[in-house]
Amino acid sequence: WVLKLDSDGEVVWLKKEYGGSAVVPVADGGFVIMGTKNDAPGIFKLDSDGNEQWYQPMAQWYQATDAVDQADLIASGEGAYAGVINRNDLSTRTYENLLVMLSDRDTGADIDWFRVFSRADYYDAIDYRALLPAPGGGYWAAGTTGADLICILRVDSDGNALSVSPRLIGGGLERHSVQDAA
Repeated sequence: WVLKLDSDGEVVWLKKEYGGSAVVPVADGGFVIMGTKNDAPGIFKLDSDGNEQWYQPMAQWYQATDAVDQADLIASGEGAYAGVINRNDLSTRTYENLLVMLSDRDTGADIDWFRVFSRADYYDAIDYRALLPAPGGGYWAAGTTGADLICILRVDSDGNALSVSPRLIGGGLERHSVQDAA
């Protein structure tokens, strides 16, 4: 469910058909949310009254046998949003990471690009959990591996990896916090 509370914790509105794991407040009082609509993964915008402004389904990237974990969504300039999504194909036991960039237009949301990174078997997968803007443009994606290592991947503003493989650092994210120090 997606709901909005007032300052006293009372429910202002509640939408049972939506679910969200990453929320970005918008200047007009609404929200851009990475999550689900009727159990289908997507990114959507709700206005301040909870009315859908647009919905961008992710069906072109996922199948019914997938377990989808929308990990993080950030504002990336005026009306633009970047997200990191983890996909587990339960039929083949493979794991993928997707980075997506979309733009909020008057007519809805348009996908500017998406990239697939880190296809692996389930136990060797990288699980990206945080996305941050990088100095000079592009993004840092941070996550962990099954071997409890922190993984850092840098991509440019078009979503292209700037290194052949992500950097691995000892110790998992469950004991660390990823913050923008700028």
